[in-house]
Amino acid sequence: SDKYKGMHAYGWLQEETKSVVFTPYTGSLERRWAFRYLKIERVDGARFPVCFTDIFVDAVSAVSLSDAPSVDIPDEQLSAIYRMSLKTLKQCQQDVFEDGPKRDRRLWVGDMRLQALTNYVTFRNIDLVKRCLYLFAAYRTDSRFIPSGVFVNSPPYVDGWHFSDYSLLYISCLYDYAHHVDDWDFVREMYDTAYEQFLLTAPTLDRENRRFGPREMVFMGWCDGVDKSVAHLGVYVYALKHLCWLGEQLGKDTADITAEINEVSDMLRSYYDAEQGLFVTASGQVSWHSQIFGVLSGVLTVDQGIGVMRAIEHSDTKYVVCTPYMKHYYIEALWSLGQKEWAMARIREYWGKFVDFGFDCCPEIYREDDHFLAPWFDCPEVYTVCHAWCSTPAYWIHRYYHE
Repeated sequence: SDKYKGMHAYGWLQEETKSVVFTPYTGSLERRWAFRYLKIERVDGARFPVCFTDIFVDAVSAVSLSDAPSVDIPDEQLSAIYRMSLKTLKQCQQDVFEDGPKRDRRLWVGDMRLQALTNYVTFRNIDLVKRCLYLFAAYRTDSRFIPSGVFVNSPPYVDGWHFSDYSLLYISCLYDYAHHVDDWDFVREMYDTAYEQFLLTAPTLDRENRRFGPREMVFMGWCDGVDKSVAHLGVYVYALKHLCWLGEQLGKDTADITAEINEVSDMLRSYYDAEQGLFVTASGQVSWHSQIFGVLSGVLTVDQGIGVMRAIEHSDTKYVVCTPYMKHYYIEALWSLGQKEWAMARIREYWGKFVDFGFDCCPEIYREDDHFLAPWFDCPEVYTVCHAWCSTPAYWIHRYYHE
């Protein structure tokens, strides 16, 4: 860590220096830590010996593994992946759904969506989902967008910027809640906030050039150099379909949402190259991100969608899925096409490697050709091997055995 030069704050490094002036001494470390091994190094110049008579850790979480119902999973590998996913989610449930217990211990809306999905079929900690959705709604940016992330202990603080796709996925968070929780009073209460994200996003779309404006920040899963323009349109249609369904259930007039879905679907469909069987951006780039959200938008037929997923698996593009976050949406795209066995095979292929490596929780990022790859142009010192956006195999495995 003394050689760390990354972009994240040094405060995320897992180390602390503590002065003990007199012994005997009783004390504790102030902040919460995430670690597997603990190294204690004495650095003073005194010659008398020191011993520890009692040292212990308080392990904390909002849930216990015993809170999750047992699931009969006859497949040994899938069972191990399920347990690994469950433990990952448990470690990241604190006073909010944290990104990870080691680094980025804040609430991110896109990440929280994946955690909440898994939580619905495992721990069922519904109050925590509601708390997070309330926090996002209460601490919107000055321009009224749902913030991408909230620091909840500052007191709650948000940056002035937002990721456009993350703000849209707040709609999907509410959609998921409505499907998994019989609480329409809460859905009705939060609908206007979700609808507002549509009203705020629509004017940022450059309709003549069939893309969102260049100033719109998009996350879409970390991958250096990827053109996110087509995927951004896909997320927009994907979220608006969720909003339309919510509005219909609540008896709202959804004509404006439907008209927008139709118009933007035509824009998105224009990027589909039938000869290649792939979505291609205006810059000529082919990426996994474009294919995944192009398929999830539902603008193609099922047969065309299956062709897209087969084509991208055989492409040699360098713009690949680097994060379990995007891998989740890849699995969802396959699932939406009725390809459950294909989806489960990809879960085995990706998360199965973590089990083979000996992991008992899931890492933030993984590429087979670079095991020390760290996102955000950072360094392995702040890389996290327990990251909540990696926990969704438990969601898919549960659905696989119970649908």
